[in-house]
Amino acid sequence: MALARSLYPDHSNIVIDPLETESRLHPDGFAVRAWVLVPKGDVPEDRFEAISTSLRKLARLPPDARQIFFLATSYGLRVQEIASLLGVSPRKVRRSILTAIAALDTRET
Repeated sequence: MALARSLYPDHSNIVIDPLETESRLHPDGFAVRAWVLVPKGDVPEDRFEAISTSLRKLARLPPDARQIFFLATSYGLRVQEIASLLGVSPRKVRRSILTAIAALDTRET
């Protein structure tokens, strides 16, 4: 991690979280998880507002609910798959997904 951070200090759009601890071997070296900053100016204004609003709403959820919602929506995992992966009950998974949907459906920003 320290090596990755030292190699890319001048890449302002690549952020390696200081608490990140996961890396993987890759055929061309090793892979480190990082955040990529998408500059505000690169996103159409209406999309930026919609994404910002959604991210603020999801940020209010507990971390485990955000993770469950992400696994369901980004990877298309089913309730039982998420429950097995995280070692939680299917009921908790369903409840977390519904909580996230309800949070996104609120009118507040």
